[in-house]
Amino acid sequence: EAARPNVLLVDDDAIVLKELTSRLQKSGLDVVTASSGIQGFWLALKIKPDAIVTDYYMAGGDGHYLLSRIKSTPGTKGIPVIVCTGKITDARDRAPVERELLGRGQAADFLTKPVSVEQLLNSLRRHAGIAV
Repeated sequence: EAARPNVLLVDDDAIVLKELTSRLQKSGLDVVTASSGIQGFWLALKIKPDAIVTDYYMAGGDGHYLLSRIKSTPGTKGIPVIVCTGKITDARDRAPVERELLGRGQAADFLTKPVSVEQLLNSLRRHAGIAV
């Protein structure tokens, strides 16, 4: 039997982590969690997940920090990173951040919170080739 796809979930909100972890596990994924970008980066180095889903605005190393470390490290740069954020409400504010993350930042996708599990699974299928 093939190993279950492994997703690293990074968010400083414990409730979000718990909820998403539970829903993704029910969808057939193995989930490892981190509560900061710094912790997320070390875990990514250690476990080499199939994909990383990270919050953008966090204390202790935000999504931008995590993304730049992942993409500038040879052992992790191939891992697709899906960035989620809830702080950007205005489309005008969103556009430059999205451009930066998807362009130079090399994020695989950019989702706005609250992220539905369907939306996240679709993104994982599309960008990480995870069949769930």
